[in-house]
Amino acid sequence: MINLLPGVLSTVSALASVFAILISIKSCQVSNDAFDLASAEYIQGRSLLLTAEFSENNESIKLKPTNDEITFLTGTVTFPSEIYGEAVPVSSSGALWRMGAITPNLQDYALKKAPRETGLIKAQSLTIPIIIDSYYAVKGDTYTDRSLYLLRYDAFIHEDLYKQPSLYFRGLLFSLRESQLQKLDADLLKKIINNEMRVIMPYGAPSLLPKK
Repeated sequence: MINLLPGVLSTVSALASVFAILISIKSCQVSNDAFDLASAEYIQGRSLLLTAEFSENNESIKLKPTNDEITFLTGTVTFPSEIYGEAVPVSSSGALWRMGAITPNLQDYALKKAPRETGLIKAQSLTIPIIIDSYYAVKGDTYTDRSLYLLRYDAFIHEDLYKQPSLYFRGLLFSLRESQLQKLDADLLKKIINNEMRVIMPYGAPSLLPKK
């Protein structure tokens, strides 16, 4: 009678080895996924995303981090040259300086887009691309951020030549962060405001998978 036991044991041993390898690969994959998730959470917890508060009279803008753990320290806002030619300082409270000079330029820009007409009050919804440079603190460390945002406002153009358009700020939308692939500068702002380049807003629901 042929003894099959050694062959069976050899086969079982081989299958056990293959199974062990598969378990090891799966464990490595799980470990890598956990590491990627932890890395993503680390970066997200320290990344700056700003919103804006507008005064009731629409004469002031105050930047504010959406993450309560982040402390805004200082920064600047760069407008397209058609609106303002210098970087605008931002105080530690998030308040934009020089609004007394910026607001009339926003009104003039609205008039350029929708000239006055006798007997009409025109309404314009406008979007201005801006670059915000920020210096902030979170979890005991300080960081810098340079991002493109879109400042939205409505303007009502009156027929009276001596009455400036009425402005109503509507929101501040995040667009993208500066990266090695996309530099943010005055030339980019000029192209966007002149409709030579289109801004595609971020989309999609939160997910553990990276956006394609």
